[in-house]
Amino acid sequence: GGGGGGGGGDATSTAAGGGDDAMLITAQLAVRHSFGIAKALAAETSGRAFLQMAFSHWQLVPGALDDGDSAVRHIVDEVRARKQLKTAVPTVADFADRL
Repeated sequence: GGGGGGGGGDATSTAAGGGDDAMLITAQLAVRHSFGIAKALAAETSGRAFLQMAFSHWQLVPGALDDGDSAVRHIVDEVRARKQLKTAVPTVADFADRL
């Protein structure tokens, strides 16, 4: 899923930390899956866990914007819905000066 940090990530390593119950988890996830993850982590651990995020890399999304079944179109639609924008992607004509 999208919001709340659910889904879309891959743990790359885990290691025991310094304390009795401490665990260090290194993972990669798409930015779109990171919204709300700090709140979800705090809720799931009663505030005992914290996270630190750092940018890793860019990755191309397969597909074309005009293909309604492509991954890129799915992401664009998801973001536009989250931002409460109209579902139709604007065209160049939408931005042309209309004097």
